Amino acid sequence: MRDLRSAKTTIQILKVDKGNPEHLSRIEEFLENIEFYVTHIAQTRFGAQTFNNWMDRLRDEKTGS
Repeated sequence: MRDLRSAKTTIQILKVDKGNPEHLSRIEEFLENIEFYVTHIAQTRFGAQTFNNWMDRLRDEKTGS
């Protein structure tokens, strides 16, 4: 939750201070941490097969397949 709050706060800061490229790299880092956490929790709770099926469906929707 801390990374989610930090990403949100940093996005708000970026809106005001657009000249600092460090904000973008920090937001990216926070979001990568969130993605890792959510991926891990989903695999643990629903199993690897269900998680992989979801990821396949997301990829298919993104590519329009």
